[in-house]
Amino acid sequence: MKRIDIVHICPGSAGTAGMYLDEIYETLKQDFNQICIVNYYFPFNYGRKIFYQFTELVGKNYFRKFSKLRLYTRMFELMLSLSYSLIIVFFNRPRIINYSMTSNFYIEYLFLKLVNLSKRTLIIITCHDVMPFHTFYSDLEKESNKRTKFYALADYLLIHNKNSKEDLVNFYKINPSKIISHDFPIMDLKHFQLTKVAKIDLIPDFKKKILFVGHARLEKGLEVLIDAWKLGVPKNLHLTVASKIPIDSKFKFSEIQGKNFTLIDKYLSDAEYVSIIRHHDFVILPYTKGTNSGIPSSVLSQGSIPVCSDISMFQNNELLSKYDLFKAGSSKALFDKLVQLSLLSDIEIKEKQKTMIKNYNKYRLKFSKNTIFTYKKIFDLLNG
Repeated sequence: MKRIDIVHICPGSAGTAGMYLDEIYETLKQDFNQICIVNYYFPFNYGRKIFYQFTELVGKNYFRKFSKLRLYTRMFELMLSLSYSLIIVFFNRPRIINYSMTSNFYIEYLFLKLVNLSKRTLIIITCHDVMPFHTFYSDLEKESNKRTKFYALADYLLIHNKNSKEDLVNFYKINPSKIISHDFPIMDLKHFQLTKVAKIDLIPDFKKKILFVGHARLEKGLEVLIDAWKLGVPKNLHLTVASKIPIDSKFKFSEIQGKNFTLIDKYLSDAEYVSIIRHHDFVILPYTKGTNSGIPSSVLSQGSIPVCSDISMFQNNELLSKYDLFKAGSSKALFDKLVQLSLLSDIEIKEKQKTMIKNYNKYRLKFSKNTIFTYKKIFDLLNG
């Protein structure tokens, strides 16, 4: 039986996050035989859908109200899914495994260790977040040490931008020859249906609509946006925050209530997520930390304009212009940017959208060429 070229293993591919892998798969399918082992809620009609059927937030999530039980169940699901993945790997004998690393649990380390023992398959680990977030973990040093062990198992570490390489070389002391790269995939929301979102239709049409959407983790910078809004933004702007707000959060929404502000405190379905982006003129990404993000391309795919902080991952994103960046962590800088947005005419906004879509299409073509080149280079080394 002919060996499979590539097995992609991507547990974090539920819902819109699955667009990341789909773009890579579609780009490579003319040149390589591939198998995708993915989340149960992977939104495309291919792949072995085995990860997190019962605990994924975009699914039924039977344990939504029982956080500790959900965690234990999720770990059990991960163990079973990786065991099944191991069977798939040993049966198909792939030349390459691309493991998409979004967590670093010990069971994942054991899985990669077992694959590594076979000596028949080259292991690539895709590093989505090279550095663990301070806000995610109580012990940053412990989590960094875990990642060091993971990185040591890989033949190659795959990254998508310059800042990731700098972190791997400077912090983890990785040999640059072990690091490979291709551009971050376009995450086009056109595959998803639209639906109505409560409260959105109540925003007056004459307002320029500003959106913050997604998980309200601290490093996403929502508090910076709230503080900026408190400074008294122009009356022709309206802010929507669409996010399930943690019960113990310290976000001071009460201080901006009644100031052209709408809070949609819920988990959004994929259809709601797409619809709410399309309904807004600008999507604010005030991140204070991060390694990669597909949100700018998703926003552009719906005709909206991303406005981002100037952390490295956005500075290195070719889809964004310097005009659309503001100083990370500074509510005053974000306020100034919001004032600039309020002064744009409808014609200027449309011209800006056209320019960004043109760059978007160029980037997509570049991504395709760059990704194929990267994998062909690896196979040339294997064959040589």
